[in-house]
Amino acid sequence: MIQLKIKLKGMPSPRPRVTRHGTYMPQEYLEYKKYLQTYFSVFKPFSIVPLRLELLFVFKTPKSSRNKYPMQRGDVDNYAKSVMDAMEGILFENDTQITELESKKMYGDDDLIFITLKEV
Repeated sequence: MIQLKIKLKGMPSPRPRVTRHGTYMPQEYLEYKKYLQTYFSVFKPFSIVPLRLELLFVFKTPKSSRNKYPMQRGDVDNYAKSVMDAMEGILFENDTQITELESKKMYGDDDLIFITLKEV
């Protein structure tokens, strides 16, 4: 089982950009993914088994918000996809191994990502 607490603001997985010169992902996303991969690279990869992934994205509550529960942009499934993309090839072979996924967004004092990955 792997449990991590990363002090980082979650980023939703963006759509690929298409130009006449080809298709690419935004540079900001590639840097975010590479940063996450540095955390994952110290762990031993799982063999090809079904896995459960639990993700909690905590976003710092804006001070100027009038709303008690401000909405962070991005769907929770896109936040999960960005983490799974960073894990793929390092902690597991393919994200098809994820058979159970629990992903939540909430607000708190700091930007954090809590990650739990374990065999089913």
